[in-house]
Order: sequence, then C-alpha cells, then structure tokens
Amino acid sequence: MKEESIIQLFTKSNTKFHNDDCEVLEVKKNHIPIVTCDSLIENVHFRLDWHPPEDLAKKLFHVNLSDVISSGGLPQWCLLQIGISKNITKEFLYKFSKSFLKECKKYQTTLIGGDTFRSDIFILSLTMGGYTKKYISRKSEPNSYLYVTGNLGLSLLGYKILNKEIEIPQNLKKIPIQKHLAPKARTDIAKTIYPYTSAMMDVSDGLVQDATKMAKVSGYQLIIYVERIPIQKKFRNFIDYESALISGEEYELLFTSKKNLKNLSFTKIGWVSDQKIKNQPVKFLLNGKEIFPKKGFEHF
Repeated sequence: MKEESIIQLFTKSNTKFHNDDCEVLEVKKNHIPIVTCDSLIENVHFRLDWHPPEDLAKKLFHVNLSDVISSGGLPQWCLLQIGISKNITKEFLYKFSKSFLKECKKYQTTLIGGDTFRSDIFILSLTMGGYTKKYISRKSEPNSYLYVTGNLGLSLLGYKILNKEIEIPQNLKKIPIQKHLAPKARTDIAKTIYPYTSAMMDVSDGLVQDATKMAKVSGYQLIIYVERIPIQKKFRNFIDYESALISGEEYELLFTSKKNLKNLSFTKIGWVSDQKIKNQPVKFLLNGKEIFPKKGFEHF
C-alpha cells in the first residue's frame, strides 16, 4: 500500500482530521492539560503470531488511556505513529484501523495526526492527550493506605499459556489470554477512586517495579502484605504470589488514600510508612516474614 492509502484508513471517516502539519488544540477553562506516550514493538511487547490486529489496536489505545485515567484525566486527542514492516498486509492494517478508530469513538478521543514509515519490524507508538480538573501524581503521603484494583497475575498467566509454558483447563484459558492480548484501562472504577486518592499509577511493569517507582517518588517506604495480593479464586492453582507480584501489563490501578476504604473492586494491600527511604523502597511481607521477590521483565 502507498502511504496515502494507509493514512486514509485512519482518516477517511474522521471529519475532524485537518491534514495539516500541526493541529490547533482546544484549551478548556479550569482544566489542566495532560499528555502521555507509549510504544509497542514487535517481539518485545507483542508477537504477530499471537496478536490479532483488532486486539493489538485495543492494547495500544488502552496502555495510553490507562496513564491518562491514572493521572485523574479524560482523553481528548491522540497521535499515531506506525512503522510498517513487509509482513503487514492490507487486510491486517484494515482490521487494525477499524478496531483503533472504534476505541477512539468509544472514549471520545480524536485522532489528530501522526506518522507512517517503513520499518524492519512492526512498530506502534501512540501519544495521547487529555484534561483533568485535579492532577493525580505518583507521590504518596506518609501514613496512607495502599490499594490495588482488580486481580493480579492474569497477564503473565496468559503469556505462559500462549508460550506453552503452562497448561490449564480449556474453559479457563480465555480470560488470561485476553488479559494479555488486549488489556483494558480501568475506566470503570477510576472515577470512584478520584475523590479519595492522594497518589495513583497503573500496574504496567508489575507490582514490584511499580510500587518501587511510587515509593521513590514519594520518598517514603511502602509496606506490602503479599498474602493480601488479589488473585482471582479460580486461577489460584496457576498463579502464585511471586507471579502476581511481577506480572506486567495488568493495567490495574495502584493508589493510596488516607481513608480506610472498603470496595469489592479494589483491595487494601499495605500502607505508606512514615519512614524515609534508605536502601529499601518497598518491604514485602508474607505472613509476617520478609521476602525478596524478583523484579520481573525489564526493558534494559
């Protein structure tokens, strides 16, 4: 396909697309503009033999949407960059674009531009911008409770199933595989959390790494009770605590609050101490005994 034909897949039905070099953004009164960017690289973040184009489009959109909502915001626009390899067919791009634009419409996000280029491997990058009335950072306050939404470990389990590292009953495979291939940002619970939280981020690199990032930004040690880590009941025979701690691409919300909250959609897993960090940003306790879990996947 020619570059113009590829661009038309994403812009033909988009009446707000200007075809200019730059886009003029609306500035909303009493709103704070926010922006984020994430990339998905073939054989690093996804495999083409696993990922249908529809799921890959959803994943690209939601990894960015998750950053926006974890900052207290709503999306408004996005910029899409695609590096296309020779293995990508016209049919693949058609299905990808259709699925991507469907997500844009669902979450009221306008595709305002981007870039296409030839590449040896398939490269996807999305920049997403939005607004918030109250920006939420990762910087937690001492003597706060620490919570996480949903369940952890499913994305890693899905990866293991696809990679034939583990075998589980057929009727249980769909949920973890879908969690790995097309995770969803927790837009369903975020607004419930906003009034109470003092700090928040999403679990994208695994709880061990992300809790460490939160602790370092805050400057106070986090205490996590590993036995409280939420693991979906029917998968407990296949997900141990270590897997739940290191499972990346979960996109659950990790947040703190001064209030002792009770909700079926999130779990209190620890607290932010009043101890300044020295050498250990996060202390992990399993039934009262300190453990030292692995970090999980690291990009470098």
